[in-house]
Amino acid sequence: MLQPQSEEHFHRLWKSTNIVIAVLMFFVAVVIGFILNDLKHFTLAQNVIVFGLLGILYLVFLAILFGFHAQRGSVIEKEIIREVDRPITTEVFVDRPVVKEVMVDRPVYRDVPSYVYVTNPRRKLDIPKYAYVGSRQTMTYHKRSFRFSKLIKKKYKVVNNSPSYFTRNRFKPCKSCLKRSR
Repeated sequence: MLQPQSEEHFHRLWKSTNIVIAVLMFFVAVVIGFILNDLKHFTLAQNVIVFGLLGILYLVFLAILFGFHAQRGSVIEKEIIREVDRPITTEVFVDRPVVKEVMVDRPVYRDVPSYVYVTNPRRKLDIPKYAYVGSRQTMTYHKRSFRFSKLIKKKYKVVNNSPSYFTRNRFKPCKSCLKRSR
């Protein structure tokens, strides 16, 4: 089982040598930034980028410097495992049984008067079904059951029962559904 970390671990982490190394690396990073600025004559935006990158490198260095000591301090020194000779069980004795009264809700049936409304039966609409459907847009006509006839818009649709009506009005028969016999 892991033990809580002691104050000794905390003091080991913040050794004086670690702090001195961290401060020295900070000054080295700042000096490198100023040397790069003098050599290359950076603009303000480029200076911000250079110092930002140096700051990120410094933070990575600090994480490495202080992180390894934290990992070394958390190693488990002793591991103790005990075997149990017999399993631990708990038995509960009840001197009288527990009885609960349960209420069962049953549906209640009532005689509700039902009203039946009688309406006059509707008349069947007398919608004529034509044998042929033509399109004023494409100037072709089809059988009513053909799939293209169902795609014609209402404003272009022309219906009639005879193919002669369509030929008189210069409609061409469909090449798929009305094949000409040659």
